[in-house]
Amino acid sequence: MPPPTQPPKTDDTSVKSNPLNFVFNPVVLAGFISLLVLVVAWQLFRRTAEENRPPYQPQGPVPDVLQVEFQSSASFSPDGRRALLLSKGRGELFDVSTGRSLGALQERDIAGADFSPDGKRLVLNTLSGVQLIDVTAPPYPALAHLTTSSQPLYRFAPDGKRLLVVDEATSSSMFDVATGAQLWSFPYRATEGQAGAGVPASLQEVAFTAGGAEVLVVRCIERNPSEGAAVGEIRLHWWAAATGEAARAPLALPGAQLFQCINSGGTRLLAAGEAGLNLWDTGSGSLIGKPLKPQVEGEDATMVFSPDDRRLMFGAGGGVLHIYDTSDLRAVAEIRYAQAAAAPAPGAGAASPTNAASPTNAASATPPAPDRDDALNLANFSPDGKKVLTCTVGGDVRLWDAATGQATGVPARTVSELPLFFSPDGRVVVSNDATAVYFWDATTLRALGEPLRVPGGLDFVSISQDSRHVLTSGDSPGITTRLFDVATRREIVLARTVLPAPPVAAPATP
Repeated sequence: MPPPTQPPKTDDTSVKSNPLNFVFNPVVLAGFISLLVLVVAWQLFRRTAEENRPPYQPQGPVPDVLQVEFQSSASFSPDGRRALLLSKGRGELFDVSTGRSLGALQERDIAGADFSPDGKRLVLNTLSGVQLIDVTAPPYPALAHLTTSSQPLYRFAPDGKRLLVVDEATSSSMFDVATGAQLWSFPYRATEGQAGAGVPASLQEVAFTAGGAEVLVVRCIERNPSEGAAVGEIRLHWWAAATGEAARAPLALPGAQLFQCINSGGTRLLAAGEAGLNLWDTGSGSLIGKPLKPQVEGEDATMVFSPDDRRLMFGAGGGVLHIYDTSDLRAVAEIRYAQAAAAPAPGAGAASPTNAASPTNAASATPPAPDRDDALNLANFSPDGKKVLTCTVGGDVRLWDAATGQATGVPARTVSELPLFFSPDGRVVVSNDATAVYFWDATTLRALGEPLRVPGGLDFVSISQDSRHVLTSGDSPGITTRLFDVATRREIVLARTVLPAPPVAAPATP
C-alpha cells in the first residue's frame, strides 16, 4: 500500500513574521489614528480650560481674606537666578538668564509664595492651607502641608532651617525645612487667662528671637474689638523653638496700646500709647527712654527699624526725621527733609522720571512737577543701614547719611505717589511710573542710563539681588508680567507653559 500523499507545504513565514502587515491593517490603522486624535484633543482641551480657568470661588462662609480673586505677582529667588510668577492661582518658575520655563508648580489656588533664605524651598499660602515645596528640581514635590482656615503667619528661623506657622483658628506648628517633617504642633488657644475663663486675644505678630532659640508671640486683649483697631493690653509670650513649650512666663505691657511693629530680631517692640510712641525691650518688658511724640498731631507717623536693628527712624510732621539708638533711645541724628526740599543744592543735577531719558542734560531740565509740598511721603533705610532715602509729597528725593543726618548726593525729582526703593544689594534706587522704570545710583542719585520702557504699562517692579534683572507687572492690556535685563534694557521672553502669555502690545513711545 503506497504511503499517503502529503499536501504541498506553503511558505507563509513571510506573512506571519512581517509586522508591516499588522501595522498597515486598515482596522488597526484606523484605531491608531482615532486614539491619536483623542489624545491631541484632550491636551488642547486641558490647555484651553487652564488658560480660561475662573478664579476659585469657595462655597459657604469663609474668612474675609478669601473673598478676593487671585492676584498676579512675580519675585526673584534669593540668588537672582530664578523667577517665580503667580497668575490665576497657579505658579511657574523660570530661568532668569534665558527665560526658559523650569516647570510649573503642581499646587493650585495659590494666594502667595515666599522663597526660603537659601532658595531651595517655597512656602505657598493656598486656600487649603500652607504648603512647603521643594523647588530644587521638577516636579517640585510638596514636603509638608498644614490645613489653615484663616490667613496664617509664617516665619523662617534665622538660619533658614525651620519654618514656623501660626494660625489663630487652628494650630501652631514647626517644620524642618530640609525634610518637611513636623517637629511639633499644638492647638492654638486664642484666649488669655485660665482655660475656660480666658478673654479673647488677637494675634499681632510672631518672630524668632534669642538667635532662633525662642519664638516671640505678640497678642492683644482688645479694649473695643468692634472698633477695628487692636487697642488694648499687649501680652508677650515666649515659646521654646525646639519644643513649642512655654520658655518663660507671659508678660503684659502696662497701659492700653496699639501695636505697631517689632524689629527683625524680636528684641524691640513699638506700640502707640496715650503718651506717645513707646519702645519696649521685649526681653524685660521695660520701657526704653521716654515716649516719642509726633511734631504735628494727626500726621501719619514714620517708624522704621534699620536692617541691623541698631537704629530707629521716627517722625510725624514738622519737616524732621529723628534717628535713635535702639539700645537706649539716644538721639543719633536729625534729617531735615523739608528744608532740603525748599532749597535744593545750587547746580545739582535732577534725575527724574520726566527727564531721566536724557541724563546728560539733567541739570538744566525742569520736570513738570505738581505744586511743591514738603510733607514726607516715604522714608527708608538702605540695606546696610548707613543711608536714608526720603521723598516728599512734592516729589523731592534725597539721600542722607544715617549717622550724621547730612544730605549726600544730588537732589532728584519724581512723582510722589510712585514706588521708590533700594535694590536688595543697596547699589541702585528704583522707581517707576505707568510706562517706564527708572534707575538712580544709590550713592549719588544720578540717573543710570536710559529709562526702561515697558510695553503695555506697569504698576509693579521687582529687582533681583544683584540688580541685573527686573520683573515688571501691569494690567493694561490684561495682566502682564515681563522680565528685563537692566544693562541692555532688553526683554527676556518668558517661555510660559502653564501661565497665560502676555498680550502683544505696541512699544511705548519714548
